[in-house]
Amino acid sequence: MLCILESAVANPPYIAVIAHQKVDAASLSAPRLKSIFGMRTTTWKDGKQIKVFVLKDKDPLHVRFAKDVLQTYPYSLRRIWERRVYSGTGLAPTVVDSETEMLKLIAETENAIGYIQQHNIDQNVKVLEIQ
Repeated sequence: MLCILESAVANPPYIAVIAHQKVDAASLSAPRLKSIFGMRTTTWKDGKQIKVFVLKDKDPLHVRFAKDVLQTYPYSLRRIWERRVYSGTGLAPTVVDSETEMLKLIAETENAIGYIQQHNIDQNVKVLEIQ
């Protein structure tokens, strides 16, 4: 199943939420997705630990993902992650340098989730539908 999230800005390319092939989910609700990337939801429904990957704060795709998909700002996400780390109540996501690196790491890391531009999807990852 393929779901491409259109940006609120009418400019392609579209953003796809991707996961490791073995992730036991085909879709996520928008609130659950926000909770996962806000590091509040830390396990999949089967109890396995979620490994979240994101691009750098100033990466244009990360900015679009935060604003258009998660309905927040990158600096707000950063504050949430830092608060969890400094309070000892959670972890921050793994930051990667490029979509190529994100795609590779999600394909190799069980229980991983991230996002890339739709035209970069390959058969090594699963695209999650966002409802």
